[in-house]
Amino acid sequence: LYTADELAGLAVIANTENQFNGKTVKLGADIDLENQEWIPIGIWNGPDNFPASFTGVFDGKGHTISNLTISDQSLNYIGLFGWIGAGAIVSNITLENVTVSGSNYVGALTGFVDTYEGRIAFIKNCSVIGGNVSAEYNEYTTFLPCVGGLIGSTRQCPEIIYCYAEVTVSGDYGAGGIVGNLDSG
Repeated sequence: LYTADELAGLAVIANTENQFNGKTVKLGADIDLENQEWIPIGIWNGPDNFPASFTGVFDGKGHTISNLTISDQSLNYIGLFGWIGAGAIVSNITLENVTVSGSNYVGALTGFVDTYEGRIAFIKNCSVIGGNVSAEYNEYTTFLPCVGGLIGSTRQCPEIIYCYAEVTVSGDYGAGGIVGNLDSG
């Protein structure tokens, strides 16, 4: 992927027809999202539907995605990725100058990382530099809001290796610099 349009196209495909299980996606250049409202890759479809999680391999190849913006307080499971599923690998990416704000499960890289049935998700060599990530309890919040600089919340402890966040994080509950809520259950 070389452009913002190609990256947005990945989100459309991942959210409608393909979770990319067994597939690898690579960035070929730095991408500026130009503060355009972003639709996450891998979305939560509500309590009656299974999430369209991203379950493939995303290799940023050391590139930077800048000016990620999500500012809809009614949204849950948001970030560059909304929901990273069990077995996925996301690596080698830097996010710079982010503005991510939502209701719950909010992180610059991803709102949620899932690990279950022995399938571990891996987040490796990922960073967030500059900006703000926030979640607040409001009429759209179904659980206590979780927000993290990199990851909003996890299930059953994915592998998070060589990652860091230098970003302002604010929330009413479960707020953390790297991960807002680390669920071991």
